[in-house]
Amino acid sequence: MLPISIKTPWDDRAVEKQVDEAIASGRTKIKRSHMKLGPYNGYSGDLRDLADWKIKIAIELGLIPEAEHCSVCGTIEGRIDYHNEDYSRPLQTIAICMKCHMSLHNRARSPGYAASWEKRVKEYGDGTKWFEHISRT
Repeated sequence: MLPISIKTPWDDRAVEKQVDEAIASGRTKIKRSHMKLGPYNGYSGDLRDLADWKIKIAIELGLIPEAEHCSVCGTIEGRIDYHNEDYSRPLQTIAICMKCHMSLHNRARSPGYAASWEKRVKEYGDGTKWFEHISRT
């Protein structure tokens, strides 16, 4: 099953090209993380780490905004990051709070996590949201 496409207000391919140019020319101060990420959606941890780096550079360059509110629950409280479903398109990304993000990524680990994700989908979905189209497990 192919990952869902996340709609962004920016042209993710154009932004990625600018980010790649900034990396190649040394125009970024952002260092790549040394955090070890596991695979997700068939993408390796290394590819996920690369996506995270490119997102941070895009923010630094003002190409995408800092994440301000969760696209799932709407909160503006706490840490809000970006989430990818398709790591081959690293700038096709969407803001998500830590609670929703952990629930989303851990949904296949146990029935408890799966129930937590399902509860969020039911509570915040309306039939039109990106997260309603993600596999429940």
